[in-house]
Amino acid sequence: MKDTRKAEEIAVNRHKIIAPIMAAMEEHADAAKIVLLKKEACEQNGISRRTLGRWLDAYQQYGFEGIKPVGREGIAQVRFLTSNHSGSTVKLQRTRCQIRTE
Repeated sequence: MKDTRKAEEIAVNRHKIIAPIMAAMEEHADAAKIVLLKKEACEQNGISRRTLGRWLDAYQQYGFEGIKPVGREGIAQVRFLTSNHSGSTVKLQRTRCQIRTE
């Protein structure tokens, strides 16, 4: 991520979300309590269980650095179709329409 202050801020917010869960896990709290904490964290912060799980795993594996967002540099920089591709796309769409109607 280009703006390191923003990445740091996001990681701090993520840490605030996962901190109670991590504390419960370190205290060896019963599984029901941990499940409840995870459910509450997801509902209160509008995140999925999968996202929360990723943050917890990243924090356990890499610490604070693991929950900093990763930039999208180098990922699919070209986000438009060239004229060559657009013609192929139209052909594929027509083929799909013919298959569905038959």
